[in-house]
Amino acid sequence: MPDVSVSPYMTLDPAKPLETRFMVANNSVYPITHIQYNCELSLHIFENGKWAANERIGLDEKDRLGAKEQFSIFCGHRNPDGTYYDLLPEEINKTLTNETMNIYVHFELPFYPGVVTRTYGFHLMRTKDGSVQWLPTGAAKPLIGMIF
Repeated sequence: MPDVSVSPYMTLDPAKPLETRFMVANNSVYPITHIQYNCELSLHIFENGKWAANERIGLDEKDRLGAKEQFSIFCGHRNPDGTYYDLLPEEINKTLTNETMNIYVHFELPFYPGVVTRTYGFHLMRTKDGSVQWLPTGAAKPLIGMIF
C-alpha cells in the first residue's frame, strides 16, 4: 500500500498564500517513481465580491522518491528560466480568505501497473495580523476507480 502524504512545510511570506511550500513524503517502505504534482485553487472569493474558479498552478515532477524520503513543492507558476513567481497581485493576496486548494500527486509503484493518484485538500485561514495558513481538509482521497 502506498503511503504518500502532503503537508504545509514553510511559508516564505506569511501574507501571501502561494508562498507556502508543501512537503511530499513517501512514508512507505517502497520507492515511488515518475512523481508528478499539480495544485488547483478550487475557488477564489475576494472581499470585493469578485471570484475566479479552477486555477491550475504548480505543475512539476520528480523521477524517484525512495522509501521514507520527502521533497518540497511550490504551488506557483514557473518562468521559462525555471524561477517561480506568484501569479496573484499584491492587492489580491491581501484579500484572499477561506479559499480551498487541492494538490494532486500522481506516481507509479514497482509492483502496480499504472499511475496512482492521490488528492490532498487544504483550506486557507488568515489570522487577524494578516498571516495565512493552509490547513488540511481531511485524509488523502484516491480518485474514483483507484483500488488503493
